[in-house]
Amino acid sequence: MNQRELKQQIRQGSIKNLYIFCGQDFLLKKIYVSRIAKAKNFDIERFVLSSEEEFEEVNLKALSSTLFNRKGMVIHCTFQFIPSKQLKIKEPKTNILILDLEKCSISHKNLVKFEKPTPKEIEEFLLFKARSEGKSFHPKALGELKEMLKNKETSAIENTVNLLFLYTQDKKTVSVEDVKESVFESSKFLTKDLFKILNRGNMDELSAKIDTIFKNIPIPLFIHILSDSFSKMYASCVLSEESFGSLFKGYFSSSKKLCESFGKEKVKKILADLYEIDKLTKGSGTEHLESMIKAKIVQWMN
Repeated sequence: MNQRELKQQIRQGSIKNLYIFCGQDFLLKKIYVSRIAKAKNFDIERFVLSSEEEFEEVNLKALSSTLFNRKGMVIHCTFQFIPSKQLKIKEPKTNILILDLEKCSISHKNLVKFEKPTPKEIEEFLLFKARSEGKSFHPKALGELKEMLKNKETSAIENTVNLLFLYTQDKKTVSVEDVKESVFESSKFLTKDLFKILNRGNMDELSAKIDTIFKNIPIPLFIHILSDSFSKMYASCVLSEESFGSLFKGYFSSSKKLCESFGKEKVKKILADLYEIDKLTKGSGTEHLESMIKAKIVQWMN
């Protein structure tokens, strides 16, 4: 089955106790894990597995019955390896076990192959996101976005839309020019150039670079892009190349080199700083944030 048939099962209340999710659309799979849990009023417990032995232990946990009126569990297992076709899977009677695979290496009656969204689904998603942000699309802007996002996975679609809404944070209606400019400005801002300046430790060069960036893109968009880059950097220090490739787009080796040049603990501290700055942009606006961001970046250089 595909995600549309799974959606029908959820609507009809005929949810099974075992599913095998297959495909590279990690965001869409996560959404459906949440939908299943919400429909059953279950809690979610997530596991990242690196061997069949680890899976056997989690499978036993899933087989355990709930005690003392405790909620049932949706046990979501992300596989960082390709399991053998002979993998022994025992279906729970109370809990729900979901095996999350990138490749369909196992056959099963409850296998869900996640497909890329159709043009209609993309349009529905865009309109939903716009309503949730209190925005609307000019018809030409909606058409441009739909064409741009055709044959893209859900995670890529959401990231593009989030960047667009950050770029148009002060506008109620998104125009076709906004769509084109958002994509152009986001691609023009290369974080690797900023990282090189940070590593060189040149204060004048850094200040000029930050000023140029803030003239071209809004501060929330800058924080979003920078957080994404440092998240990939940190992930490259703690994940294998295979795991990194399954979660992110981009080059593992370049992110790894950057993480090593900064140091894992420093990258972790920078991510914490960016999280706090992001909260400020959403809670108290962007006034005076330029100076604070510059001060933080100077700290990162030391």
